[in-house]
Amino acid sequence: MKQLAAEKKKTIQAEFVRFDQKCQEYATAANAFVEFLEAQRKELDGLQGEPVPLSASIQEFYDEGKKIKVKKKNPFFKHMITTFKKAKLEEVSVLSQSLASMKITENPHTGITLQGLQTKVREFDVYVKQYLNELADEEEIKTNYANGAQAYVDWLENTLPKLNER
Repeated sequence: MKQLAAEKKKTIQAEFVRFDQKCQEYATAANAFVEFLEAQRKELDGLQGEPVPLSASIQEFYDEGKKIKVKKKNPFFKHMITTFKKAKLEEVSVLSQSLASMKITENPHTGITLQGLQTKVREFDVYVKQYLNELADEEEIKTNYANGAQAYVDWLENTLPKLNER
């Protein structure tokens, strides 16, 4: 009887170790994903330049060259995510599903949930979209200013000769 109890205790301990390993694996993947998003944002914030080329750089950096529509062309937010981010999030999602299938509802190694990660991705996507919209606005302001300045110069060039004739 004692031997049976000892074997059962060993089995339970082994199961706890397996559960803990899965929790640690998820925590490592989730933390790595958060660090990845933070590094992406730092890299994005490090880009500099004039609005038009900077927007092109951001689009290339952010969405691997695919065009991102900004507010004036597309008023509805379309979830944007790169293939790489999607793959990294999928890896964490698989681990999360694995934990759920093992009936693990709490992870002592991290407080980051899959939903929390998905929220971070959406926040990053919104940040990029807002940044692109701000660059588009800046370009529009610069263009309007340049057009106004050119109109003033043209007016001066037309008006000064007439004033000198008088």
